[in-house]
Amino acid sequence: MRNITIPNTVTTIGRFAFKGTGLTAITLPNSITTWSDGVFADCTSLRSVVFDSGVTKVPNAYFTRCTSLAQVTIPGSVTTIEAGAFDDCTALSTISIPNSVTSIGNYAFRNTGLIALSVEATTPPTIATGASTGTFANVDTTIPVYVPAESLSAY
Repeated sequence: MRNITIPNTVTTIGRFAFKGTGLTAITLPNSITTWSDGVFADCTSLRSVVFDSGVTKVPNAYFTRCTSLAQVTIPGSVTTIEAGAFDDCTALSTISIPNSVTSIGNYAFRNTGLIALSVEATTPPTIATGASTGTFANVDTTIPVYVPAESLSAY
């Protein structure tokens, strides 16, 4: 199993359903209404993830330790990125957080390879802080963070 597109008839994916599989790419439909934790944890070959428009969150530890994950497209319908969503995704070097995101959980991007971050919201999303549990724990604090010019003072 390499590339899969989950059909829009699927409403639930069970906890750890694809954990540790050889997936390389996944497209997630907006029909999913029940989000389980860790569905794609430890998929070390996973390189790309696309969320359909209408998806509202990235669940807890959904992609934790997906060490090859380099490309993620988060649609403007997502409002929450939960704890550990991309924890230990060491190949993830850039991410664009849409203006719809209002909350990003503990260690959501901990131990990622981020070299640049783009946040489209004029009001900064709520994030966790702290050396080991912060949203961006163990990410270089000198990376460029791009935000809307009119809201620079809010950040």
